[in-house]
Amino acid sequence: MKRFFLFCLMGILFFPQLLLGQARTRYTEFGLGVGTLNSATDIATTTNTSALLKEMRPNFTAFAQYHFNDWFTMGIQASYGWTVMDDANHSNQSRGIYNRTDLVQVNPYILMHLIRFGKYRYARKFTTYLKFGGGFIAYDTDPAARRIYNEETEFFVNAYSGMNVFYGLGVKLRTSYRTTLALEATFHNTLADNFDGITVNGQTGEANDQYGGLMLSFGYMIF
Repeated sequence: MKRFFLFCLMGILFFPQLLLGQARTRYTEFGLGVGTLNSATDIATTTNTSALLKEMRPNFTAFAQYHFNDWFTMGIQASYGWTVMDDANHSNQSRGIYNRTDLVQVNPYILMHLIRFGKYRYARKFTTYLKFGGGFIAYDTDPAARRIYNEETEFFVNAYSGMNVFYGLGVKLRTSYRTTLALEATFHNTLADNFDGITVNGQTGEANDQYGGLMLSFGYMIF
């Protein structure tokens, strides 16, 4: 019992200091990024380098982050980009379907530094991090067929909305007292099967469409 009261007393004495210490390490960060976008779908069925380069398209991002301490961050990002998929670059070359999908997304996320980094870590110029999140997506598909298809191939030519989940990893450099430069790779699951403008009904191994890419971003920290 004495140990219990001693523990409570220590908590009362030190808890405010812990809160103050956490508050001292908190800061916000705003930034912009530009990157790449590729997809993995019923059309984009392979990941060879040639196909990735031919179908790589731009993606533009703005973000805001709240850093609780040297390790833990929460943020939100809004992005616009587009991706293309062409049977000619993948495993169904004789089928002849081509699609472009324009994509808008708004994703809250959690970011965890693997090396202490932040407000009072000016001497620490480098860190790596993990990133997890998900949110809203709106996408507009425009599939084109080079021949007539049977009923098992269903086309989607319109704007759609839904949700996505994603994970990623990156590296971050501190370029000045208040600025950072980060390079990250993220991988998104659309939770849907019409991101490429088609659905092949009855096919084996049917899965949700995916997209992802690299992002180079510039951040400005506000202390």
